[in-house]
Amino acid sequence: ARAGQWARSLRMIDEMRSRGVQPDVIPYNTALDGLARAGECETALELLDEMVGAGGGVEPGVTAYRCAADACARAGEWALVAGLFHDMRRSGGVQPDVEVYNVLLRACARMRDDEGRADALLDEMRAHGLAPDVVSYNCAIVAAANARRPAHARGLTDAMGAAADGAPPPT
Repeated sequence: ARAGQWARSLRMIDEMRSRGVQPDVIPYNTALDGLARAGECETALELLDEMVGAGGGVEPGVTAYRCAADACARAGEWALVAGLFHDMRRSGGVQPDVEVYNVLLRACARMRDDEGRADALLDEMRAHGLAPDVVSYNCAIVAAANARRPAHARGLTDAMGAAADGAPPPT
């Protein structure tokens, strides 16, 4: 769903229910994707809750959590992004993938990451067997630059180049 079409997606879910049809994960994820593109954090969180609540009965997967986190990241709500990440891991069956980590890294890039959250996320990705991709590194580089750590940004650029050449990441 494009950013301007999220309301239509939500209406479709309501219409399905009014006709006695239980929406599955696809219409929910479509609506959440549109909400993410629009940065509609509050509505995305409500819809995610609705998925598992009395209205939905649908187990959110990695896509639903990624979209909700992206909506909150675009709205500048780091605490909510981190909370969704925690909830997703706590849910049991949903493991973050590279795209989920990239949403978190983009959030770090949008704010001044003085606490080194981006570096911790890259380390966590590797610890869980996920290889950071070019998006991961670019977000971490922007986060370092925004935190006024140019030497670290250059080091991340070198690490990205080494990873592209197949070398292990620096420790």
